[in-house]
Amino acid sequence: MKEFVDEEMGEGGYRDPSDYFNALLQQQLKRKAEQMLEALLQEGLATESYAVDKKDWEYIRGVGEPAGKRQIGTLVSINPQRG
Repeated sequence: MKEFVDEEMGEGGYRDPSDYFNALLQQQLKRKAEQMLEALLQEGLATESYAVDKKDWEYIRGVGEPAGKRQIGTLVSINPQRG
């Protein structure tokens, strides 16, 4: 295993084994975050959506009141053809 790590360090330009393993951990964290984002996007696509209007954006930005019974965290689709 040491030979493999040494080879990877040389090819990847890593300073030491710790640097190499830190890069591996960062890659794994990125993959997991991408998987979570993909799952959330798929969930959002599978749920009912509505267009976001000016009042919704004000609420999202924290400067307005909630519109109707919509809750924070509800995934919405944005329809660029609406106002």
